[in-house]
Amino acid sequence: MAHQKSYVGVFITLNRLPFYLIKHPTFKRLIYSARSAPSPLVIPLADTIRRRLESIVLDRQKQILRMLPTRAKILITLDCWTSPFSQAFIAITGYFIDAD
Repeated sequence: MAHQKSYVGVFITLNRLPFYLIKHPTFKRLIYSARSAPSPLVIPLADTIRRRLESIVLDRQKQILRMLPTRAKILITLDCWTSPFSQAFIAITGYFIDAD
């Protein structure tokens, strides 16, 4: 049997992604969709993906703000760090205080 090139392995390695990505259900669905598509998948441009994600974030922000009590005060914290493998992380946490 001839050795087949692992495009997934090359993709993960070149993009410095974690190897456990291949176990994630969303990645599996992506691969399954690509394999079962009647024609090649259309991959949107980076700007299109950015706009779509921005829209999702803004919608989610509005949902969260509607859940807060009226006149609640919000505190937002930001934490950034880098892993030993030079992987950058950012965490944003919000807290609120209401009249009670």
